[in-house]
Amino acid sequence: MFNKVLLVLTLSKKTDCLLEVFYSLCVSPETEVFLLPPWTEAEEAAGKIACLPRMRHRLEEYAGKIRQAGYAHVQILDPLRTAGAEEFSDLVYDRDMDLVIRESPSCSAGEGPFPDGRLRGVFPRADVPTFLLQGGYRGHDYLRRVLLPTDFSRASLNALRILRNLREQVGEVIFVHVLEDPRDRREYRGACEVAEEMLEELQAEMQDFGIRARYLLVRGRAASHEVCRIAEEEDCSLIFTAPSEEGAVRDLLRQSTARNIATMATRSLWIIPDDVDDD
Repeated sequence: MFNKVLLVLTLSKKTDCLLEVFYSLCVSPETEVFLLPPWTEAEEAAGKIACLPRMRHRLEEYAGKIRQAGYAHVQILDPLRTAGAEEFSDLVYDRDMDLVIRESPSCSAGEGPFPDGRLRGVFPRADVPTFLLQGGYRGHDYLRRVLLPTDFSRASLNALRILRNLREQVGEVIFVHVLEDPRDRREYRGACEVAEEMLEELQAEMQDFGIRARYLLVRGRAASHEVCRIAEEEDCSLIFTAPSEEGAVRDLLRQSTARNIATMATRSLWIIPDDVDDD
């Protein structure tokens, strides 16, 4: 499904986990892989040019690992000249990347290509699917059990397109809808009935594609807290979410909720934009 994948490396101890994510999501040996090394301007300004050959050597080691895993098209890119968002966006668009995999800023604070966090807000607003590696799950299969929070808006269900295309790799999908504490009990009962019907439809759709699926309809005060709690209790390998930009979604995955999930979740996040192709 993904033809060109960008791996944003920090060359930290978590970089090996980043490769495991890539292997889980991109099984085709025809996938083109691009490795983006750490931003080096700070080191150069400090006169630490000697570190650059060592960095290049480590990058070659990671490129070699990927080639040994069967991927023939692996390229090491030049470091970005700045830590700004614009240059990174230009790289993604100019190279026509269709997937970005990187560590969450919470994982790599003070490390790697964007040490000052100036790109912290860019990735949740990415226009290509962006996988953020978090620290709460370590394994060889990041599609083992995925959590898909939904308010039934289109933006919250964009991940369905990804799941349909990756159906042979997905182990289980758990849909979750959070009904925040209502003021009126009759209104709450009606909302429950409507939500359950829609969740049953989503479950059936996944099963039609041969994907094991179930759903959870929960009541809580804050949707983001419930989503993160369920991800832990169900031992999910990742959480699908929408971008956190203004106006991207309403209700469950509105700006504040999406941002809170990104901040609180210990499970990895896969952020799916609104214009993902269905092929």
